[in-house]
Amino acid sequence: MKKFFLTLALAAVATSAFAQIEGLSAGAGYLTNTRKVTATYNNTSDSDKQEFGGFYAGVSYTVLHVGPGIGITPGIYFSNLSYKKDADAVGGVRSGSENNISVPVNFSYKLDLLPGTLALAPYLGPTFIFGLSSKDQYALKNHTDITDNYGDNSDYGRFNVAVGGGIALDIVDMIRVTLGYNLGLLNLYTGDNSGNTKYSYKNNTGFNFGVAYLF
Repeated sequence: MKKFFLTLALAAVATSAFAQIEGLSAGAGYLTNTRKVTATYNNTSDSDKQEFGGFYAGVSYTVLHVGPGIGITPGIYFSNLSYKKDADAVGGVRSGSENNISVPVNFSYKLDLLPGTLALAPYLGPTFIFGLSSKDQYALKNHTDITDNYGDNSDYGRFNVAVGGGIALDIVDMIRVTLGYNLGLLNLYTGDNSGNTKYSYKNNTGFNFGVAYLF
């Protein structure tokens, strides 16, 4: 029994020596997204883009380890994005919305500009994105067509990976302001791409700006 408690004590000492818990943060902000659909045939491409804007909210948890100021910050966030295009030649209006869950894992280096008052932390890392819902609609006079992009016959994938970075500014160890950019990496087209026409669905998560409270 003594060996058991001694092992626990040594594990606790080792953990505290190599990992410092900085704390939990909860925040929200604004983000943009560009969805680009491209069809390529005989080296000729035709593209259509939708420019989304919306909000995100969630929590993250920073663990400092390896050395002073070096941090790993995983988190989980919900985002809601939408777009609306002006009326076309026949008066039709296109719009759409997407809801996603994002799991960023950022690596950062914290610089204390004014200890306890102001700190700056550049960060970089991947973000894993899972689509909850994605719908587009086309409204023309008294008729509206709605497309569920995740429906049974969908060729639009739910899972994406983005890579990005940004800057975080901590104020009095209580408020964190962030500005960042993410770039989607995967082709979300899940259909048959073996024919003469190749399709590409790309989602860039774009710029994001947010404010978080540090617990």
